Amino acid sequence: MGHRRAGVRIVRGALVLFVSMVGLVGLDAVLYWRYLRATWKPLPPRSFARPVRYVPYRTLLRLGWQDKPRDSSFTHFDMRKRPGVVRIGCLGDSFTYGSEVSSSEDYPNVLQRLFRERGYSQVEVLNFGSGWYGFQQAFILWEDVARRFDLDYVVLGPKTFFSGRDTTFDHGSPSNIYYLHARNILDGNGLKLVEVLGNTFEERTAAYRRFIPHWRYLRYDSRAPAFLACLAPRDKEIPNPFYYRRDITGELAEVYRRQLRRMADSGAQIVLGHYDNHDVLEIARSLGRSNLFPSRIKEIFSYPYRAPKGHGSPSGNALLAEQFFAILTGRGQTSLPLITIKPLKRLPIPSARGSSGDLDSHARIAVGLDGGDSWRFVEIMSGTLTHDLRGDFLRKRHFKALLALKTSDQLLPEAVFYPLSMKIHEGMKLSLRSAQGEFILGNVSLLRPDLQVGVVDLRGGLKVAPPGFNNIDAIYTARGGVEKFLPGKVYLGDQEVFSMNLLDRRGHIGLHPNLRRFLQIYSSSRFGGGGRRSGLVTLRLESEGGKAILVPLAAWKRAAQDLTVRFDEPGIAHPLTRPDR
Repeated sequence: MGHRRAGVRIVRGALVLFVSMVGLVGLDAVLYWRYLRATWKPLPPRSFARPVRYVPYRTLLRLGWQDKPRDSSFTHFDMRKRPGVVRIGCLGDSFTYGSEVSSSEDYPNVLQRLFRERGYSQVEVLNFGSGWYGFQQAFILWEDVARRFDLDYVVLGPKTFFSGRDTTFDHGSPSNIYYLHARNILDGNGLKLVEVLGNTFEERTAAYRRFIPHWRYLRYDSRAPAFLACLAPRDKEIPNPFYYRRDITGELAEVYRRQLRRMADSGAQIVLGHYDNHDVLEIARSLGRSNLFPSRIKEIFSYPYRAPKGHGSPSGNALLAEQFFAILTGRGQTSLPLITIKPLKRLPIPSARGSSGDLDSHARIAVGLDGGDSWRFVEIMSGTLTHDLRGDFLRKRHFKALLALKTSDQLLPEAVFYPLSMKIHEGMKLSLRSAQGEFILGNVSLLRPDLQVGVVDLRGGLKVAPPGFNNIDAIYTARGGVEKFLPGKVYLGDQEVFSMNLLDRRGHIGLHPNLRRFLQIYSSSRFGGGGRRSGLVTLRLESEGGKAILVPLAAWKRAAQDLTVRFDEPGIAHPLTRPDR
């Protein structure tokens, strides 16, 4: 009798366990499908599988994507170089590709210009960078494509090495699942390339998001599979408990070591210049290869050397190109002039040889250093795209006024500018309105009484958050209780111009333009003051006849100390020399 009761209890317990497991799996399945619905987006309008010259389709699938070729792209060069040519190939991510600048202002293009202008006529610089790459993708592109270009020098950096990108097949957010890419894993004493399943991007996405993932994803992806990821709170990630190595940091370091060794074995001179990853520099040094030169390089974060979404601006890319030029030509250090921008203590009397009126009455608008280089207005587009504006954009688009939004920690030239088809006036109110009431963000202050250029100081409610833009939203953090009024609409007088929302749990606030893009002022990649050591940053409004109104925005001066960068000893093994030496 006792045995029968025990047997019944065992059966009941097993049944309860079975039902519980089925219930848990069922609950997980429900959460999984909700997770997929919440994160699914249709394929973006651009085709990731578009043909790229020299890149086989299989390689394109391994990379996940290849950004549109720029002026310096390898796709514009013949694979076989001419006799006497010395080739430099630059591999990396968006900092190499040149995100947020024009097609001629990426650092490889500027580096090419430096060689040409300084007498190195035999040098060709090829850009193999692509936005959002990790070193896994840069290495695949080098192994499948770049090494076939007979490169004499390979330049890596100034970023590219990211653990979050290089230990997974998908380093995007769940809604960017289409950016799947292959990755290398440790295999004995070598490396093994683990491919993404599927021959089209749709097939790859479906396979990666399966409820029961394929073994290669369960074992070799540091990100948790979807059936576990769905259990985490939104915007949170959990590690993959099935990952093939417990020490992910150590595993990645060894992968980098073997990849760099393989690149050095090719015989090319490898320059690894990095802004801030000391670990990867130490990994490169530990290899002890004479043709692998690692060195930390310097990045300037202040205006005007940084673009609004965190990449190098044209002048920032020029500083980077100068550092790589110094390394490649065998210098132990370089000193580069910098300028600083300061607010004006007292506004000079503006030049007014022409009439002002509405802005679209002027033939051209320009900005820059007096006596120095011309700068320009740039539209902030989606992603990391920008659009350079011609000097006549105000007239062509019938814009009456420019509104500059700045916080207390911003200079006027780095403010967010917004073109308006309406007129503005002194003291005009910029206010946030919502169901919770109204919050005054600031009031318009005209740069001069007869000119339709106004400034609103947002110091009462907002502080700029770096990087300054998320897609086309200007990003701020709250001050003075403004977050209590969100979400809401922003009005200039009685005209609605922006919407404002909380973007994330970190308290970031997005200011979204209603009708058009925000503008910012960009410096030049030929940055300098025309031989002067100080002066003004000015806004210039020109009439059809050439008469100009000059309006000062800030003061500039050459920094007391140059940017001095000392590179690692003993230097590159075979530095470049000019043909006439």
